[in-house]
This record gives sequence, C-alpha cells and structure tokens, in this order.
Amino acid sequence: MKFWKRAMLSATVLMGTTILAACGNGAEGSSSDKTNISMFLSKVEYKKEMEAFVEKFEEKNPDINIDLTFVGGGEDSESTLKAKFSSGEAPTIFMAAGLEQFVNYKQYAADVSDTESIKNAIPSTIEFMKLDDGGIGAVPMSMEIYSYLYNKNIFKEAGIDADAIKTQSDLTEAVKKIDEQKDTLGLDAVFAFPAKETWSTGMHGGGIFIAPEFDYDPTTAVSAPNFNFEYADQMKYYVDVQNDYGVQPTVSMDYSTQIDDKFIGEKVAIVMQGSWVVPTLMEADEEWAQDNIGILPIPVEGTPESYLDGGCLNYYIVNKESGEKEVEAAKEFLDYMNISEDGKKNTVDSFMFIPAYKGYEEYSSDVNLINEYTNYVNDGAYRQAVFNATNVDWLKNSIGTGIQKYITGEATWDEVVSDVKDAWKPAEQ
Repeated sequence: MKFWKRAMLSATVLMGTTILAACGNGAEGSSSDKTNISMFLSKVEYKKEMEAFVEKFEEKNPDINIDLTFVGGGEDSESTLKAKFSSGEAPTIFMAAGLEQFVNYKQYAADVSDTESIKNAIPSTIEFMKLDDGGIGAVPMSMEIYSYLYNKNIFKEAGIDADAIKTQSDLTEAVKKIDEQKDTLGLDAVFAFPAKETWSTGMHGGGIFIAPEFDYDPTTAVSAPNFNFEYADQMKYYVDVQNDYGVQPTVSMDYSTQIDDKFIGEKVAIVMQGSWVVPTLMEADEEWAQDNIGILPIPVEGTPESYLDGGCLNYYIVNKESGEKEVEAAKEFLDYMNISEDGKKNTVDSFMFIPAYKGYEEYSSDVNLINEYTNYVNDGAYRQAVFNATNVDWLKNSIGTGIQKYITGEATWDEVVSDVKDAWKPAEQ
C-alpha cells in the first residue's frame, strides 16, 4: 500500500535573486564588538523580504551582524556552496535541499536540538534530520507545495472547468480545447515548459514520478539500491503535453521567461511551479494574483486524483566550525525568525511561507493562493516529495538533461528511461 504523506499545517510561501546584504544599524561600540555571521541561501525569491527581516533583527540585536548571499534561480547554488567550503569561506548558516544535501553536509552540522525552532517544529519535518549522536542537525525552512498554476480568466473564456480535470485524459481534452482557441485568447501557447531549467524539470517535475516508487518515503529513497522508473509512462505524458502544447523552443525556456513574461504576461494558460512563486505573482499584480490564479493538481495515473506534491524541501544548517559565538548567534537568529511574534508575522505576511512550525494558528494569510495550498495540505490531499532524498546531480543531469535530449530528438524516451535507471545511485551509501 502506498504511503501518502499527510500533514496538518498553517499557511504561506517563499522566494528571491543573487545578493550580498547586511550591516548592523545603530550599533553601539566598535565593529570588533560584533559577532559576524553569514548566510548562504538558494531561495532567491525572498531576497528583498529576507534583507528587510535581517535589518530588523540587527536593529534589535546590534551586537550581531549578518551577511547574506543568495545564489539560485537558475544559478548553480550547489557548486557555489562547495566552492565556499573549499576556499575556507564556508557560511555560518547555509541552506540544504532536504535529506540528500543534509547527508552530504552532516559533518559540518551543529546540533540544534536546544533551539526553540526544533522544539516547535512539526515532527515530520525533522524526523529524518538526525546526527549520528541522535541530535538534530537542521532547522526546517517551510513547507513548499507544487502543482500546475492556471489563469482562471483564460479557462473561463475557453469554457474549461478546472475542477473537472482529474485525470490525464481530462487534462488532454482541456489543453486541446484551449489550443484550438489560442489565437482568439491571445495566447502564444497553452503551456510555458521551462525545459532549460534542469532543476525544475528534473527535481520538481521528475520528483513527482520518483516518489510513488518509494511509497513517498524519503528514508526509503535515500538508500535504495535501484530505481526502476515504474512511473516512466506517466512522466512521458507530463513532458509530452507541456512540450507539444508549449511555447517553442521549450529547451530554451527559462524560469524567468516562464513566469515573468509568459504567465504574468498572460501569454500562456498553465505553468508548473510551486508556492515559492506566489510573492512574485503578488508583486507583479496583487489583484490579478488574488483573483485570477488557481491551483490545478498534476494528474498521475496510478496515484490518488487531485493531490498536490511537496513537503519541507529546504533546511537551514548551522556550521559548527564557525566558532562558538557564531553558532550561538546563528541559533538566536533562526529562533527569532521562526518562533518570535515578529518572526511569525514575517513568515506569513512577508515571506509568504507555509510554516513548518506549531504555534501559527493565530497567523493566517491574506493571500488566496497560500490559503488554497494550505487547505490541500490540511485536507490530506498531499503527497510527500522524496526528490530531495535522492542525488541532485542525478535528478538534473539524468532526468533534466534526458528531457532536453528527448524533446530535441537526440534520444528516444526509452533511451532516456534506460539512462536514468542506469545512472541511479543512492544518496546515502
């Protein structure tokens, strides 16, 4: 029997771009009196919001200075982080994408069991983040949920009822109907499929079709000796429908063009992305994002209908080699961000995160999309992601690159499937 991850949570989401920020404001004493810590973050979507929150923290804590570095949104954050460790510039706090990256960096992880963040974390978010001595080595960032997002006005004009789309066949029928009317609707295509972004197609997209083979259990995926690609046919449909009815050439479609130009510009009806894009949509046009964007579950034959996908996908690790003062300052900041009243309000209102912590019952979101994501989670219509318990390079270079080869005619789908299976190696060996 398949394991369907169910969680009861509250609301709100993420995001940002590459930046260096910080400096304490209104500090008393010389800069030598300060404890300097650095953060390396790969969620570029909340750059501005994190900058503002760090500034507020520094005002309340003039003895602590925080330098922020964001690398992501198409840039290779993993390689950059490895380079920082190799060059002796390792950050005090850095982001790890789930169990696979936690395993890779566990040797640097400080025990954060004594923090208020861990004491208040939803248990399912930390049960896999154990150090060898039994301590907890990572602080949850947030819950992240992904699906198709669709333009309600376009669907209405095309005569499409999104609630009636339950299966792959239902989706095909709706897509064909929109495609037939795309000129009248002013569309370039039905989809914007970001095949250039192997992190999107390999990690998030591919992850949907990896998870059911491992019963939606990260601990099974992280050390599985083999991957049989049992849901390869379903993934082929997922790729084909977006590629065949997508803005061409899909292999050149990047994340920014997909969201900023095609979706926000109302040149396509559907995109696959997650809760992390909500701040971008709200910033572009709040009224439009509130009233006109809906969530459409990705149909996968052989799994429950109308389920979304996701989980706690990212964590903060405190580098124990940073020094005792730095480690304590890092813990203080994380607790302020996750547990304090200021932090809770910021998490919901500014970061637009879906909280990974208890005690947020009084902090609800004003953002319709966030509340809709949260309702799916609270109703149990939610499948636990496991892609972040597998090898990131395998996801991007085998699945993501394999999709590129398939859509450009360099490989058949059967060849992609064979290559993906052959390239599998567990993240933990």
